[in-house]
Parts: sequence; C-alpha cells; structure tokens
Amino acid sequence: MKERATTIESFEKGLEGAQFFGNVACFLAALVAFVSTLLAISITLFIFDIWPEALIGVSGARALDALEVAHTLTLLVSFYFVGGWIYQAHSNFYLIDGPAKQFTPNWAVGWFFVPIANLIVPFRAMRELWQGSHRVRINSDASAPNLLWVWWISWIAALFSILGETHSIIDIVGYGAISLSAVALILIIRAINRAQPDMAHSSNRD
Repeated sequence: MKERATTIESFEKGLEGAQFFGNVACFLAALVAFVSTLLAISITLFIFDIWPEALIGVSGARALDALEVAHTLTLLVSFYFVGGWIYQAHSNFYLIDGPAKQFTPNWAVGWFFVPIANLIVPFRAMRELWQGSHRVRINSDASAPNLLWVWWISWIAALFSILGETHSIIDIVGYGAISLSAVALILIIRAINRAQPDMAHSSNRD
C-alpha cells in the first residue's frame, strides 16, 4: 500500500514536471517556428534580390547573419527543454503498469544523438509515448497519428537541408520544414500532456 502511494506521488510530481517542461518547450518551439519562417521569407527576398534595405536600414547579408545566430541559439535552448519533456513524459509512462516498454526515459532522449539511428529510432520512441499516453495498443503502426509523421518527416527534411548551399532555395525549404516540425511538436506535447493524467486509470493494453 505504501509502495503504491509512493508511485502515485511520483506520478503526480512527474505530471507537474512534464507540464513545466512542456510549456517552456512549446513556447520555445513557437519561437523557433517564428524565426524559421522569418528566415525563409528573408532568404527568399535576399536571393531574388528584392531585399528592402532602404526600408529596413540594414543589408540583407547582415540581417540574415543576425537571424541565423538568433535561430541557432533558440534552437539549442529548445533542445534542452524538449529533451527534458521527453524524458519526463517517458518517466511518467514508465511508472504505469502495462506491457513492456521498448524505450527507457534516458534512451528516448539519447537516440537523438546516435548517428544513423537518430533518423528512425526517436520517432519510434515518440510513437510509443503517444500510444501509451493515449491508452492504445503499443507498437501498432496504425496508432501513429499523422501529426507524428508530419513532425518527424519535416524534421528529417530540415536536417538534410543543412547540406545545401548557404542562402539558397534549399535553405528556404529547410527553414520552412523546421517551422512545420516545430508547430507539429507543440501539438504533440499538448496532446500527450493532456492525455497522461488518465494513464493511471488504465490497466494498459498489450
């Protein structure tokens, strides 16, 4: 009985942690989406030689450099909070009885840093988190909503876009993809955070 009370207390604290990290991550993701969109528009104006320097008062090259620095810093800070949210949300899922989980909280984050595997495995970990949080059948391909696919495919497209030339059409596509991925991630975080409080009331699915 005492062990169960401790688990419930840990789960409730975990929900608070997921809400905190999730809220900050959503704010930063929205900021990333905004700056990414601004960069995509700015690069379009720059490469087509229609940058309104007289109106803005700064050259296109200098403006793009400043925006890219701001984008990089915002993205790096967002990685910390998104990673914190993924870890905490997975930890909450781990506290609930049910089928064996394939991904530990540490590795749900860690796979993002493993070359090659980071193109596939983080998506699978997020799919497991979504399925478990929404009390649906674990490892069911049909249970990965389109929102997860939009988030991940956009993110992969953005990663590959960095191989292109600086200030090119590829950059426009890449920043657009980052913006789309960030918006999808916000919706994913909010959906999972809304669903997780109900996990404790389910005996889970195999």
